[in-house]
Amino acid sequence: FPASGFSTKFFETVLHPSQTELTAAYKSALKETGDTVRQGAPDAFFCSRASDPLKVGELHFCEASVDAPVVSHEATHATLEWFRRDACQHSLFEHDETEEVFARVLENIVAQVLLGFARQ
Repeated sequence: FPASGFSTKFFETVLHPSQTELTAAYKSALKETGDTVRQGAPDAFFCSRASDPLKVGELHFCEASVDAPVVSHEATHATLEWFRRDACQHSLFEHDETEEVFARVLENIVAQVLLGFARQ
C-alpha cells in the first residue's frame, strides 16, 4: 500500500503503511537534507524539507506505531523548526513569553496531526 497523508497550512504529514517504507523514507530524507541526526529504526521522524517554502517540513509516521506520545515527540521537532524560522510571530499567539508560545505551537501542531488522522 502506498503512503497516505494530509497537508496543513504549516506542514505535511505522511502515514507509512509499514516500518520498511518509513525507514526507506527516513533514509531518503537524511540523504536529501544532509541531516546528521540519525536514529536506528525510527517509529516516526520529522524533516525540515517541504515542497512549499511556507511549510516547516514533513512529519512521517508508521501506521502501526502512531500514538499521542509519538505525535507529541515529532510535533516538538516541528515546533522547534517553526521557532527557528521565526514563525512564532504568527497572529495566532497573544503572548510573547517563550514557554507559552512554545506550548501553543506544540498544541496546535499535535491537534492538526490528530485531526488529520481522524479525517482519514
